[in-house]
Amino acid sequence: MTTKKKPRRSFGAVRRLPSGRYQAKYTGPDSQWHTAPQTYEMKGDAEGWLRAEQRLVNDGPWTPPTQRQPQTAGKAAPLTVKALCEQWLTTAPLKSSTVSSHRKRLELRVYSTPLADEPAVDVDRARIRQWWADVQRQWPDTGSTNSYAYKRLRTAFQWAVDEAELLHTNPVRVKGAGTPPRSDIRDRPLITRDEATALVGGVTERMKTPVELLLYCGLRIGELLELRRNDVHGIDGDGPVTLRIRRDAVREEEPKVDDDGEPVMNKRTGKQVMRQFMVSHDTPKTSAANRDVGVPASVATRLRKHLREHVARGPDALIIPNARGGVMMDTTFRGLMSPGKAHAGRKDVGPHDLRRFYCTLLVNTPGVSLEEARRLVGHEDVSQLMNYQRASSGYESRAAAALNNMIEPTPTPKDQNNE
Repeated sequence: MTTKKKPRRSFGAVRRLPSGRYQAKYTGPDSQWHTAPQTYEMKGDAEGWLRAEQRLVNDGPWTPPTQRQPQTAGKAAPLTVKALCEQWLTTAPLKSSTVSSHRKRLELRVYSTPLADEPAVDVDRARIRQWWADVQRQWPDTGSTNSYAYKRLRTAFQWAVDEAELLHTNPVRVKGAGTPPRSDIRDRPLITRDEATALVGGVTERMKTPVELLLYCGLRIGELLELRRNDVHGIDGDGPVTLRIRRDAVREEEPKVDDDGEPVMNKRTGKQVMRQFMVSHDTPKTSAANRDVGVPASVATRLRKHLREHVARGPDALIIPNARGGVMMDTTFRGLMSPGKAHAGRKDVGPHDLRRFYCTLLVNTPGVSLEEARRLVGHEDVSQLMNYQRASSGYESRAAAALNNMIEPTPTPKDQNNE
């Protein structure tokens, strides 16, 4: 039986995007592709835009859709910068936690500026340079947030060029804007070994091993909070213990509603109240984060004791659960770390500083190559690992001594005997 083929569209094309929405485009009289200024939930709406465009081509006068006023552009208002960014966030294959993080920065530095409501097709490099100058002038002390927002804006426009085919070029190009300024975090002193010991000694018994797993296994806070009994291998006996990192926990938020389903608003700010919670993911932050980490023998001994005394039975029991047995909030963990930070005299550090401590120790450990260290910490490339390096205490005198030894090598016993 012969299947009758569906007739090919004579004018333009409609395709379904990964988001499930429909995009329409056609070749105009100028022999260039022209894309609808927005995507559509229904395929029929996309086809309707094509029919309207075809009438303009046939009856004239015709101008490219990007050059028309909103009321003549197929009855669709031009896609604004904010709408473009939101399309990217909802279409690109991003984790919900990543979308939330990106949107927060965009809201702070893009959506809150006049650029947000301008048609994306009208934005050129000069307009972006003006926006960037305004951002730096208005928020001079938040360089990291500014650069983060710039990078997300650039990615959204690049998506509009490469994937959505809404634009021909990416105007978001400002030299140096994507590089955050050197921050105090980079120059923050590395935790010393004595401070690490004091940090562990200052927390409760239930917190000692989890803090050690950050210090001496280099786990991310989300990886630790999602770590379960069946992720700890070799726990029986007294042999090597390995942590299998295969999941991650992230903090997310959603609008808070009352009993009637109405949004709860903050009376002081007028903004909607958000409810925060932790969500477990089947995959860590990146594919490289799927890894096995060996636990130092001394930490492994204490980990066995922690499992016996503080962890419920069953393979899915969390290593450090909250009071209800679920995933602990990262903010709760930070609060439980506070007594240890005070005991160590390092109130300035957080969980990620403990990971930096591990990375720096690892790179300076004889017999561990950079590639092996990269795999252990779960980075995608060595440059990420090196960015985590911090100067250890006393580096100035060690460097001077090493250089002096190069200028005037210390005599060996053999050299002294020959004198």
